[in-house]
Amino acid sequence: ALVKKEGRRMDHDVTVHFVDENAGQNAAFHKAPAFRSRHGFDGSDSHTHTVVSRVERVPPTSFSTSKEQPVEYREMPCCLIIRDPFNCDVFNVTIAPGIDPLLVICYLTVHAKMDVEPKLADM
Repeated sequence: ALVKKEGRRMDHDVTVHFVDENAGQNAAFHKAPAFRSRHGFDGSDSHTHTVVSRVERVPPTSFSTSKEQPVEYREMPCCLIIRDPFNCDVFNVTIAPGIDPLLVICYLTVHAKMDVEPKLADM
C-alpha cells in the first residue's frame, strides 16, 4: 500500500492506495484511494479525532451509451481514532467489522509520523 499525505498541514487528507494488480509488470498503484482520513478539530483548533473512510466506486446508475461517464466515489466511515487529551501518544481506536485491524494500526502509525515530520522540518 502507498500512504500519501495531500499536504503538509494537519487539516490535509491522508490517502491509502493499493497496488493495481491489473497493471502487470508495471507495478503501479490505483489512482483512486482505497481509504481516506481526515482529522477533526475542536473550537480552539486542537486535534481531537480522526475519521478513516473506505472509498468505494459508485456503480453507474444510468444506461447511457456514452463511454465517458464520470467515475464517482463515495466515502463510508470505517474507523474512528480519538486521541487521549492527557497523553498525546495514546489513541482509542474503534474499527468497523470487515476492516483489517493490522491495516488500521499500520496506517495510524504512518499518519501520526506524517503529522510530526513537517513540524520538525520547520524547526
